[in-house]
Formats: sequence, C-alpha cells, structure tokens
Amino acid sequence: MAAGRYVYGRGEYAAQAHHAIAGRFPAIHRILLNKRYIDDLYQWAIDRVALAVRLAGLRLRLTQTGLLQNYGAAMAAGAVVIALAWWVLLV
Repeated sequence: MAAGRYVYGRGEYAAQAHHAIAGRFPAIHRILLNKRYIDDLYQWAIDRVALAVRLAGLRLRLTQTGLLQNYGAAMAAGAVVIALAWWVLLV
C-alpha cells in the first residue's frame, strides 16, 4: 500500500518511481502486472468443470431411454433402497 501511495498518491503518474520499483522488485511487479494470475486460475477451473460436465453427460445419456417403464422401475428400485436404508438405521 505504501508503494502504491508513493507511486500514484501525488495525483499525477510518477513514471520514474514506477520504473524504479519495477526494477527493484521484478517478481512482485510481474505478479501484479499479471493481476495476480487470477484470470488464469479462473480459466483453469472453468476448463476442468467443463470437462467434468461433459464426461458426466456422456455417461448419463445412456440412462435416458425414453421408455416410461424403465423410469418407473428405477424409481421403484430407489424407493426400495431408501426404505431398506431407513429400516437398517432404525433397527
């Protein structure tokens, strides 16, 4: 904060101070110049999420048959599993 106040706090852009700080602390200057790499982190996370959604969609599309009987059977099987789990936990 002190460096920012020193460089920009006088109202006009102090080019010499900016270049002096950049020359003295090149690693910090590079990180700040690249906006702390937040955009790269966001893009990496979005790419990974998109891949996970695509893979899940490829697997889940096999469960979509369009046959009402299959959906009913799956709901009945789910209800039986929930009932059995509830019974096991209460006994």
